[in-house]
Amino acid sequence: MSNINWVCPPCISSIREKCKLVDDQIQSLSTALHKLEADHHSLVQKVDGVVTATPSAATIVQSNGSTFHAVNTADTVTPDQLMDQMRRKRNIIISGLPESQQMSDDESLQSLCENNLSYRPWFEESQCQRIGKSSPRLLRATLASEHAAVELLVAAKTRLSRSDDSSLRNIYFNPDLNPTEAKKAYLLRKERRERRQGTTGNVTGNSMLILSAQPFATTSGGSTGSD
Repeated sequence: MSNINWVCPPCISSIREKCKLVDDQIQSLSTALHKLEADHHSLVQKVDGVVTATPSAATIVQSNGSTFHAVNTADTVTPDQLMDQMRRKRNIIISGLPESQQMSDDESLQSLCENNLSYRPWFEESQCQRIGKSSPRLLRATLASEHAAVELLVAAKTRLSRSDDSSLRNIYFNPDLNPTEAKKAYLLRKERRERRQGTTGNVTGNSMLILSAQPFATTSGGSTGSD
């Protein structure tokens, strides 16, 4: 005699609903996977296109006494270096922000932005990291997008320098620069200070002034101070 299996109608209905739920979840995962693959393919094409279009030479003016020579140096830009540059554009480096035992860095930064910059960026504790050895240490904050980082830089530059609170005027917001960019920014600030002080700021000895370069690096860093 053959075995006869029987399942009650309510159980059949429950099994069908569960099977449909599993099928929907599988379909959703499949759709998300296809989207990730398409985004990855698009990003690879974008990186390859930018690397191909990047100039391979940097112009450097090198002084030797009173004689200047133009030197072309070939730079090889790798996808990792380009990705590092794109990542840095979402970062902000804050100097002079006190370190507090009562409040986390992301809470301190959020309070500063809301109360003094009229700007409400969103930070997570994991997106705010102290770096360097200064006192207070530099704070690197990662925003949701490059546009959000630019907006915060503009708000800080506009409002902090005009604040009546002297302690706020000692807090500076800067982009996350790699070492080459930081050196170039330092030379430009130095030149502006010398110009304001009425000095010529002539380049002497074996110093080098980078006029046009492709600054890429894989280590984090940033400039401090502002002019």
